[in-house]
Amino acid sequence: MPIITHGLPRSRFMKKFILMGLIALVPLAGLPQENQKSVSKYKTKEGAAYSSNPNIPQQTKPLPSINKKSFKKKSIVNQEVEAWNIYKQKDYPKACTLFLELYKKKSSTSMAEGAYYSCTKAKNTKPLLALRGSPAFDEVWNKNLAQKNFNQERYARALFYKPDLFPQLENTHTSSVTLGFSGRFKSGEDGLDHLNSIMLPSLSFKQGLSDLSQIQFKLSHVMLKTGQADNLSLIGSPANPPGAFTFGPTEKLAHGLLPEISFIHEGPSRIELGSGTTPIGGKIFPLPTGFFKISFWWNKAFVSLRLFAEPTDESLLSYTGLKDPYTDDDWGRVLRFGGVADHNVTLGERWNLSSQILWNYLKGSHVKGNQTFGLREQIGRVWKTSVFENIIVGPFVQYQNYHRDLSHFTFGHGGYFSPKHFVQGGFGALFQSQDVKKTIFEGNVNVGLQHIRKPKTPYFPFNNDGRFYATKNQTGPSVSGNLSAMTLVSSHFTPELGVNFRYGDDYKDIAGGLNLHYFFGKRKNLVRTDMNHP
Repeated sequence: MPIITHGLPRSRFMKKFILMGLIALVPLAGLPQENQKSVSKYKTKEGAAYSSNPNIPQQTKPLPSINKKSFKKKSIVNQEVEAWNIYKQKDYPKACTLFLELYKKKSSTSMAEGAYYSCTKAKNTKPLLALRGSPAFDEVWNKNLAQKNFNQERYARALFYKPDLFPQLENTHTSSVTLGFSGRFKSGEDGLDHLNSIMLPSLSFKQGLSDLSQIQFKLSHVMLKTGQADNLSLIGSPANPPGAFTFGPTEKLAHGLLPEISFIHEGPSRIELGSGTTPIGGKIFPLPTGFFKISFWWNKAFVSLRLFAEPTDESLLSYTGLKDPYTDDDWGRVLRFGGVADHNVTLGERWNLSSQILWNYLKGSHVKGNQTFGLREQIGRVWKTSVFENIIVGPFVQYQNYHRDLSHFTFGHGGYFSPKHFVQGGFGALFQSQDVKKTIFEGNVNVGLQHIRKPKTPYFPFNNDGRFYATKNQTGPSVSGNLSAMTLVSSHFTPELGVNFRYGDDYKDIAGGLNLHYFFGKRKNLVRTDMNHP
């Protein structure tokens, strides 16, 4: 449509002058609204770009190739309009080249935004590094890095780059103290695989070391009880047939201590370190435990690797050790040494694929060595609502294999679940509330079938006397899940509740707890990293 000039001066010079003025007043191209939900809607975290530019005219036809000579003759305002139009046509490499040249002429925020978004879309970010150090470009760079980290729930890094951009995150890095109470009931035969445990209390203190680092100290008082074993129970070194106990078997740990220290640093990747011990006060001298975890994020993928040495808390034998009621020898206290890798990727907008692979070597005092390999895969349909950030529902399959079955309680066994084959399949649902809210929660539920195969295994792995536990095959339903929730009662105080459960054909394992958090700085909202999962 031609520009109307009726009523304007008729001299060629005046027409040309007025026409150039009208072009200069045409609104410039708006910054592409990449994932934008605007700063005013900061309660969510999907924003990515913030623009000071007005919107450009929509281009309805493909642009012809640029004549470099005529382009250079245009005013810098018209050059920018044309560069944004090229961006709108998704010719990102050409827009990238133009904005880089324009930024050299005029180091403005709008030029910096054009260079950043077009070169990023063109996957040609190397030239952008040369613009670092320029105030206008650094502002755009930091805003986008902050938003990217916010989207990944890496709030310490988001605040590090632009502390004024997210007022809803005020004091999320503040020091805190937590008082915790928890309990667990695991079914089984008294004196053997039955286990009740209570942590009363646990006390932890979290302190920031820098804007990107935190350290936490935790001390827990633990009480364990397995009950009294029957005289005919296969425990320790029974004769053939088993006779009366010579010594009283271990029934409980009345007062144990669990010290822990952990550290987290939010660099380009997240690094977590931790150290502790097996329960102090058990039948066998405690050993140090620890872990190292590193996590990486990409636009639609997440990968983590965790290496660890950790206790096996499936029975009193595997956790702290037992006394042999026939010889008075101690054995047990099994440690797991190994690693686990997790991978999570978003497939399009509606699907999610998660994978896990693990390998452990298990060794205890006078317990035969063992190793295990396992993997898990799940694909799920993703829903998002105003309440839930994610609801992921879909099928899963899980497999785990142990080299030896050491699940029994005669001398040399470890008292931990270790079948030759463990296969499980079914449907799982994971849900997470919207983050950065006064109330947050998350959990999952898995329902399916499982098959367990336990092979023929000797009573005494170190000294086989010809007696064996029989082969056992079992197939049946399985249900498991967990839920954690916390709410900000005041700007300094929040309670957190948690529950975990696992059910099988003849198996029950239920745990729950309460954490009371006190924040030294005033909080506006809670974030998922506040959760301790009691």
